[in-house]
Amino acid sequence: MWKETEELWDCRFVNLLLESMADGVFTLDIKGRITSWNRSMEHISGYTAEEAIGSTCNILDFNRCFGNKCPTSIAECRIYRYGKIDAKECMLRHKDGSDVPVLKSARVVKNKKGS
Repeated sequence: MWKETEELWDCRFVNLLLESMADGVFTLDIKGRITSWNRSMEHISGYTAEEAIGSTCNILDFNRCFGNKCPTSIAECRIYRYGKIDAKECMLRHKDGSDVPVLKSARVVKNKKGS
């Protein structure tokens, strides 16, 4: 029982923490679909959480991060290949079509079983 309560509390704590951040934060599942989207991402990208969640990160059209556009396949994504990306200067495409300069950092996060 304590473990379930502790995990639920951790989930609430993490959600509150992410919502309080000025940095845009979102998560992807193993198929590259957006699973969470904080308020700062809404301001940075112009997409609401409702619009973003379930979509792939291709809606952001990240480009010029590594000298070329993001791959169309999540399997080709450098974040998945290398496990992390630190402070890469990128441009993401705002919903209104304008380019927004960002510093992109990312990590592959795994559960206790390594999934």
